[in-house]
Amino acid sequence: MGKAKGGSSARFANGMIGNLVVLALQVLSVVINLVIAVVIVNVVLSWLFAFDIISRRNEFVNSIYRFTNIVTDPLLKPLRRIIPIIGGVDLTPLVLIIGLQFLVPLLSILLSPLFASGV
Repeated sequence: MGKAKGGSSARFANGMIGNLVVLALQVLSVVINLVIAVVIVNVVLSWLFAFDIISRRNEFVNSIYRFTNIVTDPLLKPLRRIIPIIGGVDLTPLVLIIGLQFLVPLLSILLSPLFASGV
């Protein structure tokens, strides 16, 4: 049989890089969706605490709230320095969720030259 041409190994390597980039984007998308879910849980729990629907003495709910604070505070603190509280409402979780929703498509567009099937 014939020998493999040099171009096929380059295409194989390019295809491997493309697959790795696609996989990384999919993993990043899952992680971002999990962070969004944690932000939503944090906001809902803070409302439930604020309106005294759930007592802070409930250890299970309080531990979930502390966990969500640990995850979300590093992401929300820089935004809170920029975005003021409007009418007593903290809009930074909304801004964070919208920003995270734009992140994966933006990265996909920026990294598309790496995994474009090419010549």
